[in-house]
Amino acid sequence: MPQNSTTITITEDGITLPITSILTGRGFITGKSGSGKSNTASVVIEELLKNRCPLLIIDTDGEYRGLKEQFKELIHMGQQQESDVELTLDRVDLITDHALLEGAPVILDVSTFETDQAKSIINEVVTLLFHKEKEHRKQFLIIIEEIHEFIPQQGGVDKLAQNIIRIAKRGRKRGLGICGISQRPSAVDKDFITQCNWSVWHRFTWATDFKAVSQTLGTNYANEISTLETGEAFLATDWEPTRRILLKQKETFDEGATPHEADPIRPNFKSDQNELIEQLRSIEGPPPELDPDTLRTELTSKNSRIKDLEHRILELKAELESKPPSSSPNSSTSSLGKNDNNTLEGSMDSIRLNQKKQTIPDSSQEFNPIWEIGQLILYVWREFIHIFLLVLVKIKHIFKIKL
Repeated sequence: MPQNSTTITITEDGITLPITSILTGRGFITGKSGSGKSNTASVVIEELLKNRCPLLIIDTDGEYRGLKEQFKELIHMGQQQESDVELTLDRVDLITDHALLEGAPVILDVSTFETDQAKSIINEVVTLLFHKEKEHRKQFLIIIEEIHEFIPQQGGVDKLAQNIIRIAKRGRKRGLGICGISQRPSAVDKDFITQCNWSVWHRFTWATDFKAVSQTLGTNYANEISTLETGEAFLATDWEPTRRILLKQKETFDEGATPHEADPIRPNFKSDQNELIEQLRSIEGPPPELDPDTLRTELTSKNSRIKDLEHRILELKAELESKPPSSSPNSSTSSLGKNDNNTLEGSMDSIRLNQKKQTIPDSSQEFNPIWEIGQLILYVWREFIHIFLLVLVKIKHIFKIKL
């Protein structure tokens, strides 16, 4: 149901927000759990999607897939069975192209990822969008749930935090907007909040959050923030005075609702972006057998085997130098000892197999340790050349080196 409008309506009594200011601006939606924060975010997103506005949602809790009940053009990428396509780092470049250039709305669901893996994907997304916007300069909005996890007020500032703050400070000139959502404003980097040109503040009860409200909206609003009913909020913008509003209810399925015994049946969410989904599925990462860590482990094991054989050679040389030569085959054999014979037999299996192909010596022939050592050295050398060539071939495949 595309609409041609310059504003979106977020309340039943007709309060609106300008679309351009939302798409290219800096927004912040906040409030304690159960205050209506998630509903407000969904209302804003629904209204933008009705107007065919390009956006990308970074979903940390898996609660935005319900939007697909009404908006079939949405693509849900994640690790769940219901996802349209699996979310991998290799597919980020293509999906950001389509989201930015063709306006395909996207949900990147990182709710099942490990923290480091999720941060790696999010960092790649925001970095690519920032650089691509330098050339294309199209209005585009990034929505980030639980933004305090990525730009915390306290703690070290990593690459992802730096890139998000960079978008907050410099993205507007490129047409790139950002909206952060959090239930703890006191935990969000103040450099981000101070850059916001619109924000929605729902109910709080924690003293630390009162302080954040007071610093941003003023003491009077901080004193009243705990009296807000569910769904009520203070709307602060650069173009209108701060006011108390009641948000309307979202229209799509509430994927993030608290579970109850009589939960409604979930709809079947299927995207109509079949061609793009097939393109994304065709992108595969490197095969696991060429993983560098696996190669390093295999090489370490082979090197250890070579060192064991070299050590055994030194032991045999030392034993030969300490023993006088003997003309008796029996005494020569017994001088090695039963244990040495067993060890030598285990390390020289391949040498003895080769010997069987040659002339079988007479049973009365003397045992020649020097000849045996020479054969062992030859075996070690062949094993080393084999390992070297094996590693070289695998490295060639990984880095696509032409020999």
